[in-house]
Amino acid sequence: MATLMGFGAPLGPFLQAGVALRYVKRTGAKMPFGAGFIADLDSDKIVERITGWGVGYGADAGINIVIPAPFFHRDVFDGVEKHRS
Repeated sequence: MATLMGFGAPLGPFLQAGVALRYVKRTGAKMPFGAGFIADLDSDKIVERITGWGVGYGADAGINIVIPAPFFHRDVFDGVEKHRS
């Protein structure tokens, strides 16, 4: 289960800022299982290791800067031969 909430706002004609918050409840585990652990074939131990759960919180922040100019001064594919099938 994950919950995500975010927003963004312009800070001027060429700048925007945004923030995102998230809450994640996860199940499972990233744990190595050795040959000895699996060879025991104790299903209760295996299920206990796999069905664990945890909760995480996160936050991201970012900005966008718009540069009002062309990125390329000419067609970058000018002179490139197109392959035809």
